[in-house]
Amino acid sequence: MSAIYNVQPAVVDIKITKGDTFDMSFSVDLNAATYTLTGKQLDMEVKKFDGTVVKTLSSAGDTPAITISEDTFNIKTSAFTDQETLKYDIQLTSGTDVFTIMKGKIIVEEDITTA
Repeated sequence: MSAIYNVQPAVVDIKITKGDTFDMSFSVDLNAATYTLTGKQLDMEVKKFDGTVVKTLSSAGDTPAITISEDTFNIKTSAFTDQETLKYDIQLTSGTDVFTIMKGKIIVEEDITTA
């Protein structure tokens, strides 16, 4: 008997202020149960709507921008420098299986207070 899993990605729109460090954490559930990310890889690509890649982030490598801790992951990267709306997705790789677990827009809003 095969198990059936819900692999529909979560749609999460992220708002951030232009010039602020991007530092956010997320929890992962699968079929209403905690999902362990340990031993898996996460990759994120951020693009403009014309397809231009703005950032490529990963949990792989010596200094990953995505860090994994059991059922949560944290994304930390440099600030976005332009006020704009971008699109992104996050893919989970487990062995040879690849699943898009999250996608949406990154809305970079105006910076009101400047140094």
